[in-house]
Amino acid sequence: MKRRPYGGVNLDDGVALATDEEFGLLFVDVRPDVRAALQGWIAEDGQEAILFGGQIGTGKTTLLNGVLRGYADPAVIRMRFDTACIDATDGGYVLLLLGQVLNSCLAYGVSADGCGLAIADFAPLECPNWATLARVLTIPPESLAIADRLRQFAAQVTPNGDHVRRACGALLDRLARQLNRNPILVADGVDKFALQSSDYDSLKKTLAFLACRKTLFEVNAVHLFREDDFRKGIRKLFIGGISNPDAQALFTKRLGAYAPMYSKAFPLLAEYAGGNARQGLRLLNAYYYHRMQKHAAHEAAIGEACHRASIDILNIPAGRFPVEVLNAVGKVGYMEGSLPNDSEMHTALDINDALYRNWILIERDPLPQTPTRWPARINPLLARAFEWSAPTPPSAEEQAVLEWARQHGISPLGLNAPVNDRGEPDWGACQTRIESSSSSEDDALNVVGLLESIGAGLFGVERQDRIIVAYKERGNLEAVRDFFVGKANTYGFFRCREIVLARGRTPFRNSSSSWVIGIPT
Repeated sequence: MKRRPYGGVNLDDGVALATDEEFGLLFVDVRPDVRAALQGWIAEDGQEAILFGGQIGTGKTTLLNGVLRGYADPAVIRMRFDTACIDATDGGYVLLLLGQVLNSCLAYGVSADGCGLAIADFAPLECPNWATLARVLTIPPESLAIADRLRQFAAQVTPNGDHVRRACGALLDRLARQLNRNPILVADGVDKFALQSSDYDSLKKTLAFLACRKTLFEVNAVHLFREDDFRKGIRKLFIGGISNPDAQALFTKRLGAYAPMYSKAFPLLAEYAGGNARQGLRLLNAYYYHRMQKHAAHEAAIGEACHRASIDILNIPAGRFPVEVLNAVGKVGYMEGSLPNDSEMHTALDINDALYRNWILIERDPLPQTPTRWPARINPLLARAFEWSAPTPPSAEEQAVLEWARQHGISPLGLNAPVNDRGEPDWGACQTRIESSSSSEDDALNVVGLLESIGAGLFGVERQDRIIVAYKERGNLEAVRDFFVGKANTYGFFRCREIVLARGRTPFRNSSSSWVIGIPT
């Protein structure tokens, strides 16, 4: 991402910092203790694995990138399981592991011959030597043909995944002898895997293999409660939310020399961020846009920012809210640590889902006197949708924002459906607004507004099919599809493939109507 030096505005939707330029311009060291713990773990010459856990958007990847910048060494082996894997199967994950291990071994002159694998085993990939194989397994495919070949080969490897992992172990042992120390393994992106997904089930064997090595796992908070997926007694390092002053320091860095012009909004934006850095940056981005481009008033810009962040980030599916769990956490202010790992309780599924989706935000580690109670709060963008009373009344500024939301048919700071007097979604009012509107300039009939409103639901993670129908003009379908795929990827990596339904010899795409089914792969 191109950045503006010399005090310019550098806004984004909370992507992890990666380059030296980005760290120099934008990094705010809000967790020096966690950074020091990571550096200490790297310096230790042992085999201990570690779970580096926190919820999506807390800044794990940025902090990890910042620490690892000081270790530009092939003996630091990073595997980006969420984005770099050619196939979300056991075979796909173990091939990614093998490719990265081979790269490191080759950099130090460690031979792969006799490790339990032969280059002839990879004949379908047309690799004449180990160096070519390592390159094919670790760089993005150059063509669809190569990608298809890799997926087919990954399917063949899956039944022999354990054998390939043993070969990886032999190579890592050789590398350790060559280095006179253990190589450092980093399993990136495990935090993006939902517990109930088939992708996560396929990854588990590779996670267990890596847990017996000096591996850092970048995981979601929900994984901290599931030691069995890695190994019993594995060390944990939790990264919680940032303080409101730290969030404001982050805003100041992003707006550079223009920060004083918008600093009035910083305290309220930080409060609505709930300690989540990515949520805070998305709020700041939307607020700045509505102030600069739309020339909105301060309160309206705050309300629009909250509304936008709730649609983009929270992905609230109708009828799937664990209301009882959220009410309980909202009232007591903590989450009992035994609940997420209780496979016999339906409540455990609700809690894991709420943690993974950032509906519940864990703030910090438990206190010594209450070691099983994790201080937690309901995401501030959702909190007012529930029944409990706030411990303190809203400030005058916050009250003005809430009033703006009510006047514009938005339930308090978040959910995008109008609500009735009982605080329930009022779908009848929504339908009436649409039917009674007579102008395309009306907000209710604004095409982009409608697409944005349904985008989160259409691409909710619980859906398994998405169908878009266009009449006569296929160009309309292409534009809408591109919009939705873009929306799906604003918060996390979302792979999609297109299936064209054919009728006889004539595909629907050539007839008067076009059908595209997007299926997450």
